[in-house]
Amino acid sequence: MKRWLRAAIPFAALTVLVTGTLIVHAVETPDTGDPEYLAPDQVREISGGGLAERLRARGIRVDRVTTTDQAVDAVGDGPATLFLPAPDLADLTRVRGLPAGTRVVAVNPSDSALRRTDWPLTSAGNRWTTGVQQPDCDDTVARQAGAAAVLLTSYQPSEPATVCYAGALVTMQIDKSYTVTVVGSPDPFRDDRIAEHGNAALAVGLLAQQPRVVWLDVHERDRPVPSPTPTVQPPPPPPVSGEQGGDGEGEPGQTGPGSYPPGSYPPGKDSASPPNPLFSALPPALLATLALLALILLA
Repeated sequence: MKRWLRAAIPFAALTVLVTGTLIVHAVETPDTGDPEYLAPDQVREISGGGLAERLRARGIRVDRVTTTDQAVDAVGDGPATLFLPAPDLADLTRVRGLPAGTRVVAVNPSDSALRRTDWPLTSAGNRWTTGVQQPDCDDTVARQAGAAAVLLTSYQPSEPATVCYAGALVTMQIDKSYTVTVVGSPDPFRDDRIAEHGNAALAVGLLAQQPRVVWLDVHERDRPVPSPTPTVQPPPPPPVSGEQGGDGEGEPGQTGPGSYPPGSYPPGKDSASPPNPLFSALPPALLATLALLALILLA
């Protein structure tokens, strides 16, 4: 019994330590689906209301929109900076062909989000937590901001671009028209982190280069609205024996393919089961934590 305890206690302590670390990391990592995440209309820990107030104090107009279509339409009204706090949730297929002189600032886009754009850019690595980094580049805004907590995801451009903060901030011109800047971490824009290091100078400097900021405040997947399709009237079922217009040669009780009532299925064909809403409600980080915990317990 004592030998078993000597062997079990170290593994139990390690399991508790790893599990606690994962839970703390999941709690500290902001969820883009949270209504407070970088929202310009409220001041909370992970919101962006403090940044919006700093921009207004600089004379910058902040226009909050909630769909990608609204954002693209608002940008078309004149010189503006399109701010994408959650590019993975935006319909980035619409963010193309923007007016010349427009600036786009995207926060921590994933590779799947970048593939929906025409930006020649891929992610080059991710860190466990955001690190503080010196700019080490010639970008004016980055040099004035100095060291900032921005290095969570680094990016690798495939075309000429200005790379700062070890790849955590990349600025490039798209089609010799509009300018895109990707930032590898949301920390400089968060209310609870904006006062740290050079975060405030970097966030305000990136968004204050045009007289107006179009702030896309979206917290669920923004899917394009499908175009209406014409309704096709199905052909009438073939007549059965005994009905008007029949030739009397059909078998008794024979029916056409459209004779099954709505909601029923032909024999041998089952309806598709709807997806379980429980799994779609759980955040991916929690599912990954539970899976890793199960592997640890198995080991």
